[in-house]
Amino acid sequence: MQKLVYERIVSNTRDIRWDLPEGLTAGELAGELGVGRNTVSQYLNEYVEQGEFVKIKSRPVLFLDRRTLEELYGVSLPWSVYDTIKALREALKSGEAEQDQGEARDFGKLIGHRGSLEACVEQLKSAMAYPPDGLPVLLNGESGIGKSMMAQLMHEYGVNRGILKGDAPFVTLNCSEYANNPELMATNLFGHVKGAYTGAVAGSAGLLQAADGGVLFLDEVHCLRPECQEKLFLFMDKGIYHRMGDNVNWHSSKVRLIFATTEEPEKVLVKTLLRRIPLICRIPSIAERPEDERHELICRLFREEMRTTGRQFYISRRVYHLLMTANFGGNIGEIKNCVRACCANAFLAWQSGEERENKGPLCIRLSSLPESLLLSAGEPYGEALEEDGLISLEELDRKFRAERSENSIYVQLIREYQAYLERGRDFSRLLEIMLSRLEGYYDRLSYAERVMTTPRYRLFESLMESVSGLLAGKYSLALHSRESRLLAMHFYNRSLAGGEEDSERLSRALDGLMEEKLRKERSISQEICGFLEKNIGITTGNMDRVFLTLAVKSNLRDVDLDKAQCFILCHGHSAAGSMAAAANAILGAYVYDAVDMPLAVPAEQVIANLLGRLKKLRGCTEFVFLVDLGSLEQIFERVRDLDNADVGFADNVSLGLALELGRRLLAGEPLEPALEAAAAAGCSKCRLACNRRKEDVILAVCATGLEMAAKITRLLENCLPRPIPAAIRTYDYTGLVEEGLQAPVFARYHVKFIIGTLDPRIPGVPFVSLDQLVSSQDVGLLGRLFSDYYAPEEIRELEQNLIHQFSLQNILDYLTILNAEKVLSLVSDALEQLQRRVGYSFSKQTVTGLYLHLCCLIERLVLRRDTAEEIGIDRFIDRHGDFVEDVKNCFSVVESYYSVGIPAAEIRYIYDYVKADRNLDE
Repeated sequence: MQKLVYERIVSNTRDIRWDLPEGLTAGELAGELGVGRNTVSQYLNEYVEQGEFVKIKSRPVLFLDRRTLEELYGVSLPWSVYDTIKALREALKSGEAEQDQGEARDFGKLIGHRGSLEACVEQLKSAMAYPPDGLPVLLNGESGIGKSMMAQLMHEYGVNRGILKGDAPFVTLNCSEYANNPELMATNLFGHVKGAYTGAVAGSAGLLQAADGGVLFLDEVHCLRPECQEKLFLFMDKGIYHRMGDNVNWHSSKVRLIFATTEEPEKVLVKTLLRRIPLICRIPSIAERPEDERHELICRLFREEMRTTGRQFYISRRVYHLLMTANFGGNIGEIKNCVRACCANAFLAWQSGEERENKGPLCIRLSSLPESLLLSAGEPYGEALEEDGLISLEELDRKFRAERSENSIYVQLIREYQAYLERGRDFSRLLEIMLSRLEGYYDRLSYAERVMTTPRYRLFESLMESVSGLLAGKYSLALHSRESRLLAMHFYNRSLAGGEEDSERLSRALDGLMEEKLRKERSISQEICGFLEKNIGITTGNMDRVFLTLAVKSNLRDVDLDKAQCFILCHGHSAAGSMAAAANAILGAYVYDAVDMPLAVPAEQVIANLLGRLKKLRGCTEFVFLVDLGSLEQIFERVRDLDNADVGFADNVSLGLALELGRRLLAGEPLEPALEAAAAAGCSKCRLACNRRKEDVILAVCATGLEMAAKITRLLENCLPRPIPAAIRTYDYTGLVEEGLQAPVFARYHVKFIIGTLDPRIPGVPFVSLDQLVSSQDVGLLGRLFSDYYAPEEIRELEQNLIHQFSLQNILDYLTILNAEKVLSLVSDALEQLQRRVGYSFSKQTVTGLYLHLCCLIERLVLRRDTAEEIGIDRFIDRHGDFVEDVKNCFSVVESYYSVGIPAAEIRYIYDYVKADRNLDE
């Protein structure tokens, strides 16, 4: 279907009639092909993002094949989106194809007028249009950000909208020229009459009069002394003023005032002046503006130089990255000078090189850059160190837009969902992949992160802090400060971009899947979306909810702490992600996470982001890092001391190395031998830092199989007086015998002892049989085994619990009507009292035997079956009356509960049983 859409657009572009274009809209194609409009729209927009189609944002939106247009008109189109058909046709006719040279007017020429500068533009429009004569406005921001240009565009906007006349003047006064001469400033601003001062041989109308009906722009207003600022008050209040030397005649002027300053207004302007300026427009620096606006600015500046020189430009990718990432303190002005210097240097090299003879393009290399920029960026100076090729501006723009689409988190999630539908609907796998995509997106945001100070961004940051408080208070969900900041950046960028186009059908289905599978997280995301809509006014959609659902899930993510957490780290935008995805797909399991490292990002920042991710995995005891360059060993040095975790490291990562290590780890091989073997096979160097404190474990084994071993585990766990810092783990007896000390459990844990039915004979590891636990052959056995965890009185309790549990298992085989646990509990309490009365603790065998005998006796009495014969019972009572009375008292609760009486003959049996344990007559 996608191929049919492509072919139909190509055919209809070739036969286009500009006065009546047909077959070029999503709706028309959907009707022709008999498919949903949303599906066709998704395909068309993907082709635009890939640079294959041109999009015209008319009503309805039109799509044309780019290559067909270029062949028909013999031009190269660097842009994929145009505002109108006329703009595209003008570009095709002129051969320059600059979107902003078409229909764009006033603020439409401004890069970012629908992005980071949108709020500023709206303020300036309001200031110009407010009746009757507009409002004074103050432009505030760093030097070189375009304050003068925005003032001019404000004037142009007024003319284009009919607010100002077509010939309305635009007058500029640079106040820094009069910083120390307020009188001269007043003379130039208000004018003067003849004789107003020495040398005033004629009168002057002044700039207020010159700007009448138009705009007066007072740049660098902070340079004015307070007395100079005060001279403006009367005019701003009433629109009238005196000329210098004339205090009688009043003059008036209808002027819209625009002020500009690079300083903090509150610190440099008098309060009475600030009160008269209702609108203060804070313009962001270039460092605060989105990446796509910086890219557009660089391309525009190079195109202007292309028109000046009449030559095509090719640019080194590293030069482009430097221009995109360097810190330009002079903002747009400094970037413009830098681009112009690059072009001048490249033009000089072109004139003296072979390119001129071949009429080739101008090549912008590292050697073309100003040396100051190279040094500040830490780049080596010289063409010999150039590592990459050259690329045309057209191709550069295409690649930027394609990569931007590829890196769009919403697009990535939709594609993963499509793959999920195609490959068998394994949601747990989809969730792991999507969470990995989210982490990668967070990394990219961190790499692109700059110091945001715009009021709009601060609003998002503040709101995300509120969201963090909401989650903590209502759901006990901790949102780390890094994630809060990154979410603020995401939705700030999202608001600038106006949302991302996606398939309505697929995004709605994905949102529904999240609601079905992650109900709690989806509910929280819905609440956050409502909060954002209410407080910011942005409209959230399906993908916003999906994104936030995953963000919440990443904080609630269950991590298999017993599994090694493996990371692939590679230089570039997507190398690590591609390798990790391929390895996971081939292994058929989620083994690797990816950490992509753009070349322009310092290693310290990569490490900081990585450490932030590792914090989420607190509790994991094994980490593996596979890196692509040996220089990244500094990463190992930073992470090698992770608390209570073994850290493995291998360089020269390849898909083969990742697969070999993954297979070994999935097979249960311990980390150290697995890493060493995989590194040897992949010709890599490996290192291992062992920081993990081995946890104590007790192994429960049984020769008859794991099911019986699991019963032993549960029995022992039920006997513990309280939890101990040693897990009781069921383990395969046969595997233990065959592997011995090479069994994986010994590499990961400190095995305190083994309990079971048969001794696996592991050197250095004590074995305890079940019989030993309940016998009196070794009185101090339990004390030695559990002395690290329990006090003597707790060990005594453990002994009683063991007897109780083993007796219960036996009693269950004999009793038919009574609740075994209840009767055993009552008998146990009675025997405890009896031991206290006689002042002697019975042996384990005696207690176990009495448990079984007395529980069965109680059931016989309840069923009124025969009990022991009473021959010679009177003589027994005469000799041992005290013992008989003690038994009756101790068992009174049992007799009362079951409405029975223990016969004297049975008491004699109890006496004989105890006597065999010790001679009570003594």
